[in-house]
Amino acid sequence: MVDEVGIGKAAEHRVRSAVNDVVGSVEDVCELPVTDVVVRLVSPKQAARHFAKFARSVFAGEHILAPDATDKERQVVRMASRMLPGFLYAVRRVMWPVINGQTIQGTDGTPEILVLPRVWSHQRTTDNLLRMYMAHELGHVVQNGSAPWVAARCRTLLEAKADLPEVSIFAEGHATWVHRRVSEQVLGSIPHPGKSSLRTRGTVLLCRCLPVLPPQRNYEEGEQFVSKAVAHGGIGMVNRAWADPSLVPTASEIADPGQWVTRVKATA
Repeated sequence: MVDEVGIGKAAEHRVRSAVNDVVGSVEDVCELPVTDVVVRLVSPKQAARHFAKFARSVFAGEHILAPDATDKERQVVRMASRMLPGFLYAVRRVMWPVINGQTIQGTDGTPEILVLPRVWSHQRTTDNLLRMYMAHELGHVVQNGSAPWVAARCRTLLEAKADLPEVSIFAEGHATWVHRRVSEQVLGSIPHPGKSSLRTRGTVLLCRCLPVLPPQRNYEEGEQFVSKAVAHGGIGMVNRAWADPSLVPTASEIADPGQWVTRVKATA
């Protein structure tokens, strides 16, 4: 636990307790371990800086490119490394009231969860809501510990395929499925946010008008896909996609999980 904002021991204890309350259930639900993780308590500005630095590291060098990458693909990566971090910094400086948490990779590859205590008052974050949010981010930690997600995500931007793997929808849907299952196990039900501040509600409206953050339907469609996939083949089948990015579902498979289940079974 790293308190970069200097908010005090009470906030540290609150986050640490939330993580400890759900981490065991996250591992049980995922049937995968939660790897070592750094939790950082940060201000909105610090969170934006961390995320921009992460984005810059993703696109630094050519490690995200396939060996047979074209000159055009290499040019895209170079442009992204220059322009994207600044854009993401600006987005997160504005959109912070709706960001409950963010999982990134540190410079050494260790997953880091960015927690913004300032959001708590704007979203009326109860202890149970905090537990649910931490379960969601720990779901991402499980993913990052089991798959080369950075490279997989970037290649989906660079490959010219008719039906690209829906990495973000799958990852966010899985994390949503995890936090819902964990909430039911640990809390007995899924907590719902109360009335948020005017600033948060305004930011939500802005997000709907400007497609700068993943839309809510991505989480919902991804969670529905994972639920149906688990019903067909268990969580072990879903976990195979973390080990083999080629098994990440495509857009058509997100809409028809049975199609994905058939494809995964054929590779067994």
